[in-house]
Amino acid sequence: MLCFNIQLNKNKVKRLVELEVIFPAYKKENKHTDYHTIDGLGFLTNDIVASKCFTLGSIYLWSWNRTRAVRPNNSNKVPAVILAVLQWSSTDLPYLSLSTCPSE
Repeated sequence: MLCFNIQLNKNKVKRLVELEVIFPAYKKENKHTDYHTIDGLGFLTNDIVASKCFTLGSIYLWSWNRTRAVRPNNSNKVPAVILAVLQWSSTDLPYLSLSTCPSE
């Protein structure tokens, strides 16, 4: 997952990737699978994020703040700090909506 700083007070024509979040599923890649599609993402709180990838059959709950704090060798590639993995339907159908309501 690529993260950009899109603050309007920055006067930039081109924005560089500030952070690339790597999920454990990427370790399972081979030439027959592609786990790079995150088809649902939502903040449950100011820190906890729920995200899913349609081919994995899982929803990851992970910490936004703890993930951003991890910077191995000052790299912009950081592993997601996974709090829980929830079972979900494994499907080949992309872009099933994942919605959240942080106030609830």
